[in-house]
Amino acid sequence: MTSLKENKWIFNNKLDLTALKLITETYDISELEAQFIVNRKLDPEKFFNGRISHYLKDVTLADVDKLVERLAVAIKTKERVAILGDYDVDGITSTVMLISLFRHCNIDYKYVIPNRSDGYGHSLAQINKLDEKLVIMLDCGSSLEVTNCAKDICIIDHHQVSKNPDVCAFVNPYRFDVNPIEQENYRGLCTAGLVFIVIVQLVQKLNLDFDFKLLLDLVALATIGDCMELINLNRDYVKYGLQVINSRKRLGLKFLIDNLGLRYMSASQMAFYVCPCINAAGRISSPDLAVKLLCTQDIQEAHKLSRTLIGLNERRKMLEKECLQEALKQTSNPDKCIIVKNSEWNAGLVGIIAGKIKDKFELPTFVLYKKGDLWKGSARSTNCVNIGVLINKCILNGVALEGGGHRAAGGISIPSDKLEEFIIFVQREVKIDTKLDKTVIIDYECQLDEVQSISVDKIHPFGIGNKSPVVVIKDVVLENAVLYKEHIRMLLNRNGFKLSLFAFNWFDLYHKLPIGQKVDILVTIQENNNFFLIDMSD
Repeated sequence: MTSLKENKWIFNNKLDLTALKLITETYDISELEAQFIVNRKLDPEKFFNGRISHYLKDVTLADVDKLVERLAVAIKTKERVAILGDYDVDGITSTVMLISLFRHCNIDYKYVIPNRSDGYGHSLAQINKLDEKLVIMLDCGSSLEVTNCAKDICIIDHHQVSKNPDVCAFVNPYRFDVNPIEQENYRGLCTAGLVFIVIVQLVQKLNLDFDFKLLLDLVALATIGDCMELINLNRDYVKYGLQVINSRKRLGLKFLIDNLGLRYMSASQMAFYVCPCINAAGRISSPDLAVKLLCTQDIQEAHKLSRTLIGLNERRKMLEKECLQEALKQTSNPDKCIIVKNSEWNAGLVGIIAGKIKDKFELPTFVLYKKGDLWKGSARSTNCVNIGVLINKCILNGVALEGGGHRAAGGISIPSDKLEEFIIFVQREVKIDTKLDKTVIIDYECQLDEVQSISVDKIHPFGIGNKSPVVVIKDVVLENAVLYKEHIRMLLNRNGFKLSLFAFNWFDLYHKLPIGQKVDILVTIQENNNFFLIDMSD
């Protein structure tokens, strides 16, 4: 059997039918959903009956108590607070969450989010110029060098660290000075997920009349947009956050979704349509537009800002296409890690380009642009390489000036005279066996005329760490295939039953399609009975 995408198909033929039947009946789920649980070795009770409250009963997240105590003082004394956020969807939503809380408590605040062209993070010099005593840094600050600062700096972040900043409170599950076992439940959360924990603890401590559950739409948006694994607490964040999103409680999100022509939102639709619009503000304009959209209570402003962000995202797509074509010209012979560069590339696009190149070649990727005497850029990675750890190694070994990240993504700054050393160091440090077989786990087998009726309502949301189920359909005839930009629509036939399926980003495989021949296909089943072709064999 030859897979068109050179994958190795694995089907579990040794299923415990008694166990499957028990799971199916106990949790009132379909046979496919039961096989999904068994194949992934999931705990069905935890998977189906997980609650966010279970994770927040005994919080052991480092420095949460310190931060909650300091915020409690600020709220009780009506102290003005400075919020310093990041320009991506995680930093923006985290900022909006604290704004929502402070508005409810009648606390005066100031928020500052830099434009991407200004570079990542906030400098100590900028912080010292603030009038506010209490400064809260969100999704940034873990690499901040703090000396002779009179401010009470509190940091909530999830990026990998090489050392801890000396601040009032440092909430980061990747701190190296605390017991990692106590931080295990919080590793893998984005900053918004951590901010939610802080707010819940604060509301309970002060017995505030504040409905923190309404913030779950922002937590879900950030979790999806920052490519977090949808397991454990993250899965529950997104599961319940999507319920808030689909109730259209937040005016700005409601208008953004409506103006995109969408209705019921799934995790994949949020990732594909909504998150890019929020990120577009910080990529090619001002992140302040996204903050205002998510905060507004004015219908006219919500409509205007949502249309603005959609327009910015369309412009971003055009610029991205040009940059990607140029970047791919530098990837003719990819090594263990791909590093492409251009001094003129837009700072707001390099992360997207890195993600697309990573997806195409399934290799960790750095995309760099020039700013002054530095090469700056973004990195995206596969499961094989923790890019945040790799960036920290680069800094510690003197081949990069600064940077940070988490397992899947990061940012970096490299002095121009260190670029060649950086490239050599990275290629030496990255350990990937590119000859390993690519495998796809098949969850279920069905007929072509059955695929439209398969339900996955009980096992979504899907995303990184909880990929949608894969179904094999055998002995179908590929009658026709039509190109739609980078995608292909295929017409399949089995015993007279015909079905049209989309294969996304299959442009490069069009000339290999065995049109008119009998094939086996792999289909991924997603929310709302959407299904897409992901592989084919003759």
